[in-house]
Amino acid sequence: MNEVTHQTHRLDVETFRSAMGSLAAAVHIVTTHHEGRDFGLTMTAVCSLSDDPPSLLLSISRQSATLEAIMRSKRVCVNFLDASHSDLALRFADPARTDDRFAIGCWREGKSKVPILRDSPISLECEIMGSFEARSHRVLACEISHVHGDKAPGLLLYANQAFGRFESI
Repeated sequence: MNEVTHQTHRLDVETFRSAMGSLAAAVHIVTTHHEGRDFGLTMTAVCSLSDDPPSLLLSISRQSATLEAIMRSKRVCVNFLDASHSDLALRFADPARTDDRFAIGCWREGKSKVPILRDSPISLECEIMGSFEARSHRVLACEISHVHGDKAPGLLLYANQAFGRFESI
């Protein structure tokens, strides 16, 4: 019997980032509330997991200052953004702006105490069901407990180091 061996070629980080940077992705601000303080970050690594129960996946860098608060609170809100939210997305993406991220935008408290962006087309309140480490990130499985909003035309997208928006053709 012939034995098949596979050689693994490790792709360099810059080539990977360049290729994945071409992938258009919806932009979200993921928020939580822990020990009397609001936390949030801008994310594109959000995807549907299941409709029974309704759930989604988040992939968050283990370097994120917000990750520890999310893991301790065990709840998040995934706020979808539209084209009018690009400045807010940049603020929540800036690692140097952890203290004043919520100074702009209009926020309200959700049913699970998480910050909800009032003019978000759709906001999903979620409870964390579980998580695991995957290299430089932690992947969270989140069950959706409340949906605020309805349809989300003109969602904010990010690709090729620039914001854009989705429009039907």
